[in-house]
Amino acid sequence: MTDTQAYITGIGQSEVGMKLTRHPLLLTVDAVKEALAEAGLGIEQIDGVSTYPGRVSQMLGFSPVGADELIDALGIKATWYAGGGEISSQLGAVGAAMAAVRTGQARHVICYRTVYEAAAMSRPDEYPVSMPSRVDSYTQWFAPYYAMSAATWVAQYAMRHVKKYGLTREQLAQIALTDRANAMRNPRAMIREPLTMEQYMGWTATAGTRPSGWPATPPAATCGSSPTTHRRTSTPCSSTTASASSR
Repeated sequence: MTDTQAYITGIGQSEVGMKLTRHPLLLTVDAVKEALAEAGLGIEQIDGVSTYPGRVSQMLGFSPVGADELIDALGIKATWYAGGGEISSQLGAVGAAMAAVRTGQARHVICYRTVYEAAAMSRPDEYPVSMPSRVDSYTQWFAPYYAMSAATWVAQYAMRHVKKYGLTREQLAQIALTDRANAMRNPRAMIREPLTMEQYMGWTATAGTRPSGWPATPPAATCGSSPTTHRRTSTPCSSTTASASSR
């Protein structure tokens, strides 16, 4: 290990669920403590925090905990922190942490992502969604079509791949099968039963209307967890993942 390299030294994950009642900040703290324990670090050694997309006050379920809130809650003596939406999502936060470590701005950085969508939807009075009176910036391209989910955006790329390269249902099904295989290894995953290609293809046959240009119906979305990360497609869940980077 050298002073110009960055490493992921520990990983933690909170409880995962559809309608959790535990506060999202406490879920974040749970994941951070687990990551610190695996890394063999104490909170007093942490001097950086990185997250995506930071606290989104208009949609608290999407991202309810900002970097400054975590710093305050844990008493972190931060020399560097970052949290914003205009980066390459979750991996952007990890990349920013690596850059901070490699440039000497911090030595041990906590990276985290907290999602609380299902819990927030079940308690709209506590977690209201603020709808703007008009769209602007990048939202002008998808808000008028109610395409607010990343699952909707990625579906367009997938359909383009189908039409251009001949992607098949069986090939795309491997995403769901791999997700489920990873979930089976994670004791906190919501669904841990095996999923076969035959089961998957049978479910998609009743999932909905066949898209134009596809020889059969599209794959159904799945919700599962890998051993270190939480993956969400169209089904909202609530969880926090965290990692500790150091040099």
